[in-house]
Amino acid sequence: MNHEPNDDDLRELLALAAVDALDADEQAALDHDLAGRADLRAELETLREAAATIAAATAEAPPPAMRANVLAAIADEPQLARAAPVATTPPTGVADNVVPMRAPRRRRWTAAIGAVAAVAAAIVAFLVIAPGSGSDPVDVAAVVDADDRVTVPLDGELSGMELVHSPALGASALVGSAIPTPGDDDVYELWMISDAEPEPVDTFRPDEDGDVELLIEDATSPDDVVFAVTIEPPGGSEQPTTPILAASS
Repeated sequence: MNHEPNDDDLRELLALAAVDALDADEQAALDHDLAGRADLRAELETLREAAATIAAATAEAPPPAMRANVLAAIADEPQLARAAPVATTPPTGVADNVVPMRAPRRRRWTAAIGAVAAVAAAIVAFLVIAPGSGSDPVDVAAVVDADDRVTVPLDGELSGMELVHSPALGASALVGSAIPTPGDDDVYELWMISDAEPEPVDTFRPDEDGDVELLIEDATSPDDVVFAVTIEPPGGSEQPTTPILAASS
């Protein structure tokens, strides 16, 4: 008789199918086993969607050799030896049409499960370090040190803050020093005002030294809008509830 795969066997194969590591015969066998298992088909779809999400996270497609390299890594993983097949000559008194038992799929794929983790690590490594896959992460220091930076002070009752904008990075940073901490759990809120309509950007509180560093990604140039700061209740507000303490000109 043939070994009927249990749920553990099938889930191991799901992991391999999600990274396209089954050959045509193995995939066909898995499809057959999943025919009556809507729950496992849903798990496979979730795994494939996760893989697609990872792929979409990079602007540049993986190099053609990546799949081959990943599968080669799987091939290099130590595999458990297959169990020797049951003797094909049936014992006396046993019908001639008895089919020898195959080694369980679980035995065949147990060692490969560690390789699946290696596949995931390889995908993550590609996204993080592949050349040309994206620019370096933007942070406050990158904006402040950018060669094309434009600095605009925020003037008013609250002094000591300025907005630094880098057109090349498409980001701005609000920085400041010696900024007093708002009372209780209140927060400062940064607003972007265009055509007299304030739009909330983010909330912040200075650190224990009174320093402020707030990154504003996908930022509009300060030449096109006014940036302003108010004090708001914890969590911020959808519209300013207190007078503007500082603003760009």
